[in-house]
Amino acid sequence: MTEVTATTARIVIESKKQTFVLSVGEKINADLDEDGFAEISIKLDSVNSITKKASITIKRLTEKIAADKGLAETEAKQEEAETEKSYMWIIIVAVIVIIIAVGFFIWSKKRNRGINYRKLMRQ
Repeated sequence: MTEVTATTARIVIESKKQTFVLSVGEKINADLDEDGFAEISIKLDSVNSITKKASITIKRLTEKIAADKGLAETEAKQEEAETEKSYMWIIIVAVIVIIIAVGFFIWSKKRNRGINYRKLMRQ
């Protein structure tokens, strides 16, 4: 598993790279030796959104069942890029907020210093 959300898990099979995104209760049949027939079935039983851990059941298939197609490599990479973009937006917004806070702090210090200087000059 490469990613777990509150209701899904991304499972990558490495024999012939295949990526599947399963929702809780969903089952796929995976082809491990590229013969077009599934050798195993994988079911996502549950996801703990707090610990980000998923429970899966893997069963060996003995009868000939057509294999499910995983996400195309480009789709899998595109989903990863979208996830990275969302993190990038969070970082950009955080940096902007920090810059504004520092600027306001510096501006208020200079303003207070100018007020104190004026008070001293009047006395």
